[in-house]
Amino acid sequence: MLYNFEKLEVWKLAMDLVDLIFKLSQKIPKEDKYTVRSQLIRAVISVPLNIAEGRGKRYRKEFAQHIRIAIGSLMEVIAILKILAKMVKLDENTQNDVENLTKSFILNCTAWIEA
Repeated sequence: MLYNFEKLEVWKLAMDLVDLIFKLSQKIPKEDKYTVRSQLIRAVISVPLNIAEGRGKRYRKEFAQHIRIAIGSLMEVIAILKILAKMVKLDENTQNDVENLTKSFILNCTAWIEA
C-alpha cells in the first residue's frame, strides 16, 4: 500500500538522496563516525520525514511549511558535505550526483510551495 506522500516526486528525490548519502557516509573516517557522520545521517533522514509529516497535515499551508523545513535540512546536508570535502577526498561523480539531486529536489519543492 502506498501512502499519499510516497507518490510525490519530491519524496522520491528525497529517498534517492538518502540512499546516496548513506553510501557516501561509509567513506567518512572512523574517528569522525560519531560526529560528522551521525549529523549527516540525521540531517538527510529529516528531509523525507518532513515531507511525509507535512503531507499528513490538513492544510496546504502546513505542507508548504514542512517542505521549507525539508529544504532547511537539505541545506544542512550540503553544508556538512562541504565540510567533508575538506576532510575526505570525495570523488567528482559523487559530488555531481549529490548536486544534481539537490537541485532537482529544491526545484520540485519550490513548485509545491508556489503552487
